[in-house]
Amino acid sequence: MAAGLPPPPFPQAGLFRRGFGRADGCRRGRIAPTIGSENSPGTRSTALLRPVCALLLLATSTGAVALDNTSSVKVTPLLKSTTSWDGTPLVYPAGPAEVSTLTIEIAPGGETGWHKHPVPSFALVLEGALEVRLKDGRSRRVTAGQVLYEVVDTWHNGRNVGEGTLKLLVTYAGRQDQALTIRPPAGE
Repeated sequence: MAAGLPPPPFPQAGLFRRGFGRADGCRRGRIAPTIGSENSPGTRSTALLRPVCALLLLATSTGAVALDNTSSVKVTPLLKSTTSWDGTPLVYPAGPAEVSTLTIEIAPGGETGWHKHPVPSFALVLEGALEVRLKDGRSRRVTAGQVLYEVVDTWHNGRNVGEGTLKLLVTYAGRQDQALTIRPPAGE
């Protein structure tokens, strides 16, 4: 056994030989646990495990998801971003966090009226079609199944551009005792 290494947990199989506890085991062809070595003749070669090591490395280097797809769980990422749809970086407010989720329904042709949100918010369109317009004329349209990162501290108006009732599921990532929506002062 190499000096300075703990005794192998499974000495009968010759596991955890060279590279035990080293992060570079896969890169240098050392695979821990290793099956097949001079310590365990007659078993599979480590060359067969190199592709497995490469797949494990690839699998662990992909983006994080909350759950993995399984035979009984289907995970479908809808949106991942560091900015709202107008390109403004998302910043969470300081202070004690409070998350609020609301359902919002807007009649055909109805509008929210001009407003802004001081906190990041995310809208999932459950039914219908939504158009969000900014004061500068830019707009974004989303339909059922799509998610919109709302603009933060930017005046905007939401309008139902579909034929039926627009149904939204909106989540606000704010702080305790902070307003979620701000209306313009009367007369503006």
